[in-house]
Amino acid sequence: MSESQMLSRRALLTLSCGGLGLTAGCLGPSIEVQEIESETTEAGTVVALIAVTNDAADATTAELAVQCNVLSGDTYTKRRQITVLGSRTNTYRFSFDVAATEVENRYQIAANISKDRLTFLTEE
Repeated sequence: MSESQMLSRRALLTLSCGGLGLTAGCLGPSIEVQEIESETTEAGTVVALIAVTNDAADATTAELAVQCNVLSGDTYTKRRQITVLGSRTNTYRFSFDVAATEVENRYQIAANISKDRLTFLTEE
């Protein structure tokens, strides 16, 4: 499969929770974001849970980047190296310290997995 075919293979999944837009997508030939969930705490922290599935037989290592984009506000990004064993799903937790006034606004969570030279990004 060529790079352009992989990039055009994006499948987007949009979830809604309390008026919040959450986006996930197919991020590569063997590793993909399966599900995104988020919640906010009373202190204003946005907690994102990202489930990543590896359909390959062997373990896959990649960089997982998660963004919390507050509409009419700031964008927060965190990155982590991950390894998902073959035929498994791992869940990763990311916490964003967002100002309480910003949490009242709508926000979007997006996930990005980078592996080798290719970057597969999900966006609306």
